[in-house]
Amino acid sequence: MEAFWIGRRQPPAGVSLVCAAEVAELPQDALVFVDDQCFIKWADLGGRRTYLVTDLPLSEPLPEHLAGVIPYDGAVLETIRLLCSEMRESYDIGDLLIRSLNEKERTIQEKQAILLRDSQRYHAIIKYASDLVALLDDGGRITDCNETMLNSLAQPGQDLIGAELVELVAESDREALQALIRRNFEQGVPCKAEVCFKLASGRSGIFSLMSNPLIEEGRIYAVSIIGRDITDLRNLQALLTVQAGDLTGMINGLAHELRNPLTVIGAYIRRFQLDEGSERQKRAIEGVMASIKRIEDMVNRIERYKSIASMECYFAELDVRQLVLDLMASLKPVVALDVAPSDLRLVTDREHLKIALRRVLENAIESGTDQVQVTIDSERGQALIRVRDYGAGIRTTENIFAPFSSTDPLKVGLGLTEARLAMVKIGGEVELEPDVAPGASFVFRLPLDRRQLRR
Repeated sequence: MEAFWIGRRQPPAGVSLVCAAEVAELPQDALVFVDDQCFIKWADLGGRRTYLVTDLPLSEPLPEHLAGVIPYDGAVLETIRLLCSEMRESYDIGDLLIRSLNEKERTIQEKQAILLRDSQRYHAIIKYASDLVALLDDGGRITDCNETMLNSLAQPGQDLIGAELVELVAESDREALQALIRRNFEQGVPCKAEVCFKLASGRSGIFSLMSNPLIEEGRIYAVSIIGRDITDLRNLQALLTVQAGDLTGMINGLAHELRNPLTVIGAYIRRFQLDEGSERQKRAIEGVMASIKRIEDMVNRIERYKSIASMECYFAELDVRQLVLDLMASLKPVVALDVAPSDLRLVTDREHLKIALRRVLENAIESGTDQVQVTIDSERGQALIRVRDYGAGIRTTENIFAPFSSTDPLKVGLGLTEARLAMVKIGGEVELEPDVAPGASFVFRLPLDRRQLRR
């Protein structure tokens, strides 16, 4: 706080004052000492803290806004200056504290409003969640739960609050649930278990439970439980397992049951061919033999599909372009092959990728094309292999990967099915690119990083 002196005389020695000639030079918050030998209007001093300095007796009342009268003494003036300066600092600190407290109070109120809003939102989410949600105390008793749990487990007129959770599960699962709760409170780690609950509807349901300890000030005060009904999932898994086993058995049985009579029929037909007969009879025999061959091809392809499904995967780094070149050389095509330069190396299973590429390349060669183009690239973490031909194209693209789907009546229609199976097993996919003419274009996609394989 600055202190000023206005007067004809100089201020007393030993006082840190700034001499001013006019009131207009003074700041509004200044401390002012006015000598009794100067001529100023008291009203001009406004709200400034002002002291009159004089050793003479006063003959008339002082203005109300005058802070006081002091003698022309340096020690007195310096003391007042220091006191006023300290008072101003105290006022400033107090004002700063008040503003800070007000700001903190506003911040606290805003945070409280956010917490209240979030708690209401979370409570609504938990209350109407499709999963069971509950809080347990250290005795395994339910202290809070959502509507779903109440509706699923509570019998008519029963209140779950205060009930022991283990009493709501099948007896065979109670020991495992008690161990889970003990581990939460004793070790403070999340746990998971599958238990069978006795539902209010009268049936039993299998639930996957995830429990988490709730910690406050270093103490576990409760355990949260989230339970998801996986009864239908388990039933579906069992159903799929049975169906997969049945389909495998039927495929094996079909291949076996067809092959034996076909062998016998083929032997008899060949004996008829050795005997001389009419031209009509020969054509009939040739037709029968062609049908037998088609069935034999179908059986062979079914067995080949089964062998692909049972193949193990061995992942290793390979040069994709060299794999394509080697594959085309083994096919001995009569069409021109154009494989774009590429140094892409990929960690995948060589045999499965080779099977998938072979099936598509065979189709391309048989399409009547005069050229097959193969490009190898990478995009968004995936390796892309495109196989393009300029043949007749694919008239019907619907279900082209489905078993026995073929536009050629003499073909079995399992080539693209095998290609898709091989790609799926190594975490990739194959698809027909739309709107490509003339011919057709298939693209193979594989992750560059095997950690990105779909679960």
